[in-house]
Amino acid sequence: MTVEIRFEDRTRHIVLGDLPGAPLLIPRYFKKVDTKAGVLLVPNTPEGNEGNVRYPDVLVGEFVILSRGGDREIQASRFAIDPPDPFKSSDLTQMWTVAGMLPRRADPVVGQGFGPGIGRGERTATADNIGEVLVECHGRARMLLSRWPSIESREDFWRNTELRGGREDLRLLDRRSSKVTAWTSDSGRPIPLKTVRLRASEGDWHSNKLHTVARRMVEVLHQQSMSDEDRALSEPFDRLARRSRTLDSRPDQPFSSWTPNARRCYAAIVTALMTVKELGVGTLSCPLTDLWRLYEDWIGAECAQILSSIATEVHPLVSGPAKCAWHGAWITENGTEVTILAQPTIGKDLSDFGQLLPQPIRSITSDLRPDVLMSMRTKDGKCSLLAIDAKQRTMVTAMKPEEVAEAGSKYLWGIRNASDDSAIERTIIASSASPQQMYAPTSKIVPLEIRPVTAAELRGLIVNLIFSDEV
Repeated sequence: MTVEIRFEDRTRHIVLGDLPGAPLLIPRYFKKVDTKAGVLLVPNTPEGNEGNVRYPDVLVGEFVILSRGGDREIQASRFAIDPPDPFKSSDLTQMWTVAGMLPRRADPVVGQGFGPGIGRGERTATADNIGEVLVECHGRARMLLSRWPSIESREDFWRNTELRGGREDLRLLDRRSSKVTAWTSDSGRPIPLKTVRLRASEGDWHSNKLHTVARRMVEVLHQQSMSDEDRALSEPFDRLARRSRTLDSRPDQPFSSWTPNARRCYAAIVTALMTVKELGVGTLSCPLTDLWRLYEDWIGAECAQILSSIATEVHPLVSGPAKCAWHGAWITENGTEVTILAQPTIGKDLSDFGQLLPQPIRSITSDLRPDVLMSMRTKDGKCSLLAIDAKQRTMVTAMKPEEVAEAGSKYLWGIRNASDDSAIERTIIASSASPQQMYAPTSKIVPLEIRPVTAAELRGLIVNLIFSDEV
């Protein structure tokens, strides 16, 4: 079964490969269209873009599709959407890795669910083996259902007094005596015609712990983009939840008394649920994400990494405030204090962004939002600002000089300080494709081709600005 992706603007049509069977779980970002040739995946319209069918970004990265093969086994298949030129797959890997240092980053388009999320720290599974985790979990559930454990117990039953069998329980008999027909002996004492007996029995094993995690697994799976007519992936967990439920209020048996199959099944489900919740960058080269959002994130993260490598004092990156995505501060060897604001919104009113900037700034044109705003203050109190704006360009759409000038001028002339003077010392227009240079090297608008393989030029410019006499 062939898997294809077609964007609604018809500009991209990608044949990914083959599936061993019908897809059961796909990233929720896609909607599935069944065709005679196989499966067609069409990206959903992004939130906030309902009125525009053209997807404004470029979808790239890796993702997992679960399918059911001819032998009814669940299998995981991993596919990759390659980036357009001039980006390479290795560029995606490096950008995703560097952007992982940010305290706040653009979510991958898959959002919640089985697609990679943003989590950090220790995790029981990674984005690279999420498919294998779900396959094992599915197999453990089916194995437990086929070999359901029993538990020894006692059951009570009524039996005629003159018949043998079981052990009489006088306490139960006394408690239920109102339901018993009795006859009166010669001495006047009532003698029951039946008595309550106890005997050993085997019943189905139950566990509310297993019921809870199995039910949660069903809920999580039903939140994903699954076929309505084929829910083979969630069916074993639904049966497991119903069969393991305890109908009375008795406490669960100790975990140590569970059968090995029950313990392994419980552990596999918990692992899968933790993976869904905690899944982060993992070992995927780059999870399914928007290329240009990742590129903008990477530009900011690369600047922070450059400053950390030359600073003697580094403050941790912090999310917010509300008017910027994140901010950080550094002190370099020559005593220059450097502050970065990522994607700040510069409005008509003077603002120092909560004293993050040495002097307040404002926009005299409209709300401006550079991808990086870098403030530098020397020991003698001289201040300057550097604005960096990332542009979406491929080899086909490389920027012309007039486009670079227009993109940089709005920051150079639009951002002012309290004295109404231009607050920006220099503007860098970062493009993934090689832009044409300005006429004079003295221009305050600097076009740079910035990708992981060409990031050294950005480093050189930032270092020169910090350690030169111009700052």
